[in-house]
Amino acid sequence: MDQNSPCSALDLVFKRRSCRVFTDTPITPEELDSILRAGCCAPTSKALYPCHFLVVDSRSEMQKICEYHNMSKALVTAPLCVITCADTARSWASWRDDAAAATMNMSLCAEALGLNSCWLGVYPRIERVNRMKEQFSLPDSIIPYSILALGHADSPKPPLGRFDPSCVHYNRWQRNS
Repeated sequence: MDQNSPCSALDLVFKRRSCRVFTDTPITPEELDSILRAGCCAPTSKALYPCHFLVVDSRSEMQKICEYHNMSKALVTAPLCVITCADTARSWASWRDDAAAATMNMSLCAEALGLNSCWLGVYPRIERVNRMKEQFSLPDSIIPYSILALGHADSPKPPLGRFDPSCVHYNRWQRNS
């Protein structure tokens, strides 16, 4: 894929798929650095930059997450994960939007690097939030929003054609038959 091509970003969006089983091939420090930089480049409301990123590459810590997060099986084989957190003391009104944008940026960056990811929701599930705050000693104002499992797909998946024209409305809501 030509990085200077205006279509390269579209290619990434259209081919990105969630991966739940990874190989044991490690992620390089350079790849991780690019992914984290992408998270920091996400749009942020009022330039408040509330996001923080907790990199977890400890197999035992990821296994602990699996004990209380019932949708986290991707962490069983992922070489590492990034937990996107937000400092609610910096931005109470829009931190969720900022954290979502940061998570998506990292997911697309991983795809651009030939890696795969799986976005695992944390917030607003209060039990997950509280268990993560305890597990990782997060300060009171820091809320874990999402987990991004990262690695190389064990079996890559083809792109899905998910476009549904019945979900598109112009100028007002239109009833689709």
